[in-house]
Amino acid sequence: MAFTSASAYAAIGDKMTDGAFTYEVTSEEPMECSLTAIDINSIPSDVVIPETVQSYAVTQITATFERATSLVSLSIPDCVSSIPLQFCDRCTSLQQLTLGNGLTEIPKWAFIDCSSLSEVIVPEGIHTLYTEAFRNCKNMAFMSLPTTLQKIEPDVFDNLGKNNGCSMTITATTPPACDASAFSGAKITKLTVPRESVEKYRKATGWNSISNITKPDYSFAIALDGGKMVLPDAEGMKLQLLTEPGYKLHSLTINGTDVTEQMDENGYFTVPELDADSELQAVYARDTTTSQESADADLSAIKLRVFGKRVIVDGCDDATVITAYDIHGGKILSTHSKDFTIDYSGVIVMQIGKKTFKFAI
Repeated sequence: MAFTSASAYAAIGDKMTDGAFTYEVTSEEPMECSLTAIDINSIPSDVVIPETVQSYAVTQITATFERATSLVSLSIPDCVSSIPLQFCDRCTSLQQLTLGNGLTEIPKWAFIDCSSLSEVIVPEGIHTLYTEAFRNCKNMAFMSLPTTLQKIEPDVFDNLGKNNGCSMTITATTPPACDASAFSGAKITKLTVPRESVEKYRKATGWNSISNITKPDYSFAIALDGGKMVLPDAEGMKLQLLTEPGYKLHSLTINGTDVTEQMDENGYFTVPELDADSELQAVYARDTTTSQESADADLSAIKLRVFGKRVIVDGCDDATVITAYDIHGGKILSTHSKDFTIDYSGVIVMQIGKKTFKFAI
């Protein structure tokens, strides 16, 4: 990488090159630059926009990847505050997209015709999705929209979704202003909204074109020796209790009432309307109908408690590595902490030592 100017110190307007990318200095104090040109014929398939170039923070992107059909994955850092119109227009091979939380809007046609994108997490901080931003994203299976979203313009999600549908979640309690055509032709099979906002979304313009609007399902796992947990918001909560090989659920009680028989064949139990802070207790016993050799040798009493996006792990030492993945195997976090927050919405697979838990937030 080198300055194209002769000066040893960059001035506003000076350019820096890094392979297929050209950056221009936009500020000397603070030291900032913008990505201003991209040679789409020379880019690698996997692109990570750097946080800094020659110590200059990359705060803007004004160039586009338009028709960069070789682009497979793209990651934008948190320091970038804006991207241009048609940013990834017709990037038909783009499969993975990471948007930084410094962005405040997704401009017109930003990801139109990105027909290989299957999952997009729109980060917190985004307040507006402009016209046709995700139009014709025909392979989309899951999208997550943030609490900060305020406005959705026409045809943003036009013709979005796989043939078997796309699942969408949003954490904003008040439905963002939404054009009536925003979901035109979209195959949204399920929209998950905050529990207290279901009826608001069902009545809101644009959102009311989605037939299946529901509140979140929550899954919890309890270690094989059983234990107690507090349910922070019990009404309608869907629990799944998982067992280790060689063990089976002996009993499940809520506030002292046995509800074991109300579980379905897949181990799910839908909690009736209860007050918050109700107590659930599960007891496991050895399953004599299975081979003793199949039982896991690691019988430590690990318990997992989930409160919204907060996770508390009991029963393991400080050396135990806790790793969370999404349903596609992408790593969300790895930590030794036993009390942490997961900035993610959807199904999570969590590995704690040799044990695996699956739940949704």
